[in-house]
Amino acid sequence: MGNEFNAYTNMENLRHAKEWESSRDAAEKQIVATPEWPTPYLEASIAHAALCQKEQAKKELQTFIQKATALAKSSSTYGHALQMADNLNGHFNAGNWPGCD
Repeated sequence: MGNEFNAYTNMENLRHAKEWESSRDAAEKQIVATPEWPTPYLEASIAHAALCQKEQAKKELQTFIQKATALAKSSSTYGHALQMADNLNGHFNAGNWPGCD
């Protein structure tokens, strides 16, 4: 659990700093290390979206939603993140990609 906490903190810090390539790379590294953990998929999706990598952003978001929904049935941990993902998915589906014209 400590490694996941450290990885999450790193991904969160990179996202807040808007260091999108580093954020994407950190998330993708964590996906390889812990493919069952939903959070890196959301972080990767946000980074891909910021880098205008639309298809990859959608793919990672869908994977996050699937994995987090399965876990949310037994824990409320992912409730807020699923709401955020649903909002992000709505933007993707509506074609709202700020800075990616």
